[in-house]
Amino acid sequence: MFLCQTYLSFFYKNNLPKKFVYFPLHVPNDISLTIRAKSYLDQFDLIEKIVKSLPKNFFLVIKEHPSFVGNYALKKILNIIQNNKVILFDPFK
Repeated sequence: MFLCQTYLSFFYKNNLPKKFVYFPLHVPNDISLTIRAKSYLDQFDLIEKIVKSLPKNFFLVIKEHPSFVGNYALKKILNIIQNNKVILFDPFK
C-alpha cells in the first residue's frame, strides 16, 4: 500500500482545469455500490465510459478514497491516467 501510494504520488496533480467532471473513487465492494449500482461495480470500467462521453474540452478528475489511498490496483490506475483526458488529483488535498 505504501509503495503504491508513493509511486502514484508522482502523478498527483493539484491544479484543476477550468472544465472538468469529478469522479471520486469509492472503496471497492462498498455497500452503496453493491446494492445501489451493481452494473457499475467496476469503477475503472465506468471511468473509461465517462471519458468516452466527455465533451471535447472537458477533463475527468479522479481522486482516491481517503481511506483507500494506495490500495487500488496500480496497473488499473496507471492505465486510466495514461489517457490525457484523465487527471489523478492529490487525495490529500
